[in-house]
Amino acid sequence: MFEQVFKSLDDIMFQEPGCNSELDYAEQSSWMLFLKYLDDMENERALEAQMTGKTYQPVFEAQYRWSEWAAPKTTEGKPDLDRTRIGSDLVDFVKRMFGELPELFKDEDELRTLWSDPDTRKALLERLAERGYDGIVLMHIKDAINAQDSDIYDVLGHIAYARNMMTRAHRADAGKRKIGFTYDDKIAGFLDFVLGHYVETGVESLDRSQLPDYLKLKYGTLAEGGTALGGMQQVIDAYIGFQKQLYSPGN
Repeated sequence: MFEQVFKSLDDIMFQEPGCNSELDYAEQSSWMLFLKYLDDMENERALEAQMTGKTYQPVFEAQYRWSEWAAPKTTEGKPDLDRTRIGSDLVDFVKRMFGELPELFKDEDELRTLWSDPDTRKALLERLAERGYDGIVLMHIKDAINAQDSDIYDVLGHIAYARNMMTRAHRADAGKRKIGFTYDDKIAGFLDFVLGHYVETGVESLDRSQLPDYLKLKYGTLAEGGTALGGMQQVIDAYIGFQKQLYSPGN
């Protein structure tokens, strides 16, 4: 049953100008499926909140919910064809929906600069959350575009500037080569330890707050870690500095 439905959708989308293969619209298809999934998830959470006497705040405003713009219904519960967005109307709507994302950074270079520093990255993530793109939403977006192993930075770059995706492992490998040329063996070894956690858990592991835990985990105490690596200030500078290399344009 579903195979025939997707075949019909495929035939329709393939008629769009500029489409030479399924790869030309695979990304758009993934986004549409994600938005439908998100709407179903929100409906489920709203019902759970209602049953437990709690209040649920949806991720997206009502006008951006799938049930409002993609499949609106009349008061009788029937499809409302007058309110369903199609063609250029749909294109303009989606642009408005996701167009606010690049407003948080003027271009790709600024995104990279903000993301390369733990403090400005944290501030950007807070601003994203205020716009409705909190950690849960970003996680679902990663799932929708098959980017579970990628950095959120690459997901944002993909959405805003159509950049190619990269896994955290690939980014870490490129970063390790640069670290080896920049820092002594002890610092490089510690940063390699940090990168292992980054590959495993994501960019959250590069937050400033994680540094004390890494030192304790590897050296026992903060004092012993600082001594082993040539001083605490040198450790802090390296921890912040290597992240600029991790997100440098060559990676």
